[in-house]
Order: sequence, then C-alpha cells, then structure tokens
Amino acid sequence: MNKKNNIKWTHIITLPNGEVTPGKWFPSTEEYGLTKIDFKGKRVLDIGSLDGFYTFYAEQRGAREVVSIDINDINERQFGKELNPKKQTETGYLYAHEKLKSKAKYIFPYSVYDLDPKFIGTFDIILFLGVFYHLAHPTLAFEKINEVINYGGILVAEGQVSETFSQFYHKIKHKKKSVVALNKKEKESSINFDFVSKMMNYFNSLSLSYKWGMIKFFLITKTRFIIWSFLKPILNDNKEVFKNDISNFWIMDPKVIERMLDFSGFKIDFVITNTLLNRKTYICKKVSAIDKIYAHKVDYQNQQIVSNFKK
Repeated sequence: MNKKNNIKWTHIITLPNGEVTPGKWFPSTEEYGLTKIDFKGKRVLDIGSLDGFYTFYAEQRGAREVVSIDINDINERQFGKELNPKKQTETGYLYAHEKLKSKAKYIFPYSVYDLDPKFIGTFDIILFLGVFYHLAHPTLAFEKINEVINYGGILVAEGQVSETFSQFYHKIKHKKKSVVALNKKEKESSINFDFVSKMMNYFNSLSLSYKWGMIKFFLITKTRFIIWSFLKPILNDNKEVFKNDISNFWIMDPKVIERMLDFSGFKIDFVITNTLLNRKTYICKKVSAIDKIYAHKVDYQNQQIVSNFKK
C-alpha cells in the first residue's frame, strides 16, 4: 500500500511525480492574498503549518528560507507517535518535504507562544493561517509574533470570524450544575421586593393614559423579543456550531481582531473576506513594538520599584 495513503492528510498537495495528497482543504493562495506577496529572497515563518502546503508554496515562490512550526494537535496527531508508532517520518509534512526535496526548516512541536528571536531569529513574512481562533490567548500570540518579525514585515493572519458576536468557546469541565440554572437561582435570590413594591405603588399612582402607554410599550418590547428569539439562530453565524470542535476557543468579530492587531503593533493594509465561510484574511505590516506598559513582558528596567513587601 502507498505510504502516502496511511497518513491523515489535511492539505491537498501536488507532488512532483503527479501524486495528489488526499487532503480535505484546497489551496487558498489567492483567497489569502498570497499571490500578491513577493516572497523572493525573504525569510518566512509558517505558524501552524500542518502538512506544509503554504511552507512549500513560499519556498516555490523564491523565499530565501522557510521555517515551519506546529504542535501535536489532539485532533490531527500530525507529529505524534499515535499516527506513526514505528516511523516518525511518516507524517504529511515530512512525507511531502521529502518528495518535494524541500530545504525548509521545521520544529515540531513548537508553539507560537514559544517564539523567541534569540532562538528562531526574525522574519520578513509570517503566515498565521487558520490558527488564532484555536488559541486561548490570541493577543499573546500576536505579541510573540511581533517579537520575531522585522519592521515593515508582512503578517498574513487568517481565520474564522463572526459579524454578530464574540465568544470564548471552551468545553466546561468543572461544573456539576448548569451555569444557566445557577445564574437563574442567583437572580431569583437577589430580587429586591421592597423595590418591586415601590414600583407597583408608582404605577398605581399614574393616570390611565400613562398606564396604557406603559402597557403598550411593554407589549411591543415583548413582541420584538419573541420575534428576535426566532430570528437570532438564523442570523448569528451559526453561533453554537463552534462548540462542537474542542480546538475552537475564540470566535471574534472583526472589530475585536482589528484592535488586537493594532495593539500588537500591526497596521492592516487590506482585508479579504470569505463571506460564505465567515472567514477573513488580514494582510498587515509591523509598524511598532508592543506597548511596554501593557505587554506581557512589562519593562521595569528604567523604573524604581517602591514596595513595603516583606517575606
């Protein structure tokens, strides 16, 4: 049996002998704006490379050096012993790397949170495709990327977004009762009956016309709420779909992502929207370092520490 068929492939990659890997994702070079980027002579980092399609694409476009990093994802088992109990090299990335005679460097497992310019150096172009919504700490990831990208360097950040909500997805493990039920109980126990009594007395003191106006306002508001309850599941980007994948963490609206990128020292040059899949690609340039006051590495070197702390 062909060794290629024993691998769980993600990317569809055409190999030199004409073989096409049986992946589930078609190449999206144009959709991600990569065809407009000049890779020639550039040093490139591919974060979350999986099978390495975009690593090999950058290499084929003339990149001086490409470095690929990824972690042992519990869904993919890309670089774990579970997939390859005998030969670690039988992974999608390493199989394609060999067949393509690639010179790309790789580090597995290696997280975006581990990025350190002293170890990995700095880059002219960083590909961050389909990753940030799988991270518990996306802002930290963008900060770490800032540390290893040159000024004026290009960051291509692509991922799932929502036009109607921002939500943190995580399968709750540490609860015995429904959080909704607990919130309801707390709400019921916190009712101020004295306040309710005063409101009823106020309502009774109003004239008939005022009372009728308040009743109409209540009925209209309630009707709108009922209508919205029916429409919301249709209009909210299939909000609950994301909870079915345990690797999904943050689904954010575009404004949140744009501000996150801005805080992390990146200026967005243009955005490519995939309306059908609710995904966006942000083509950015590094224009500044991280704000030292609010960064995860606060710089105290030039500050005198004042404290009354004693052990």
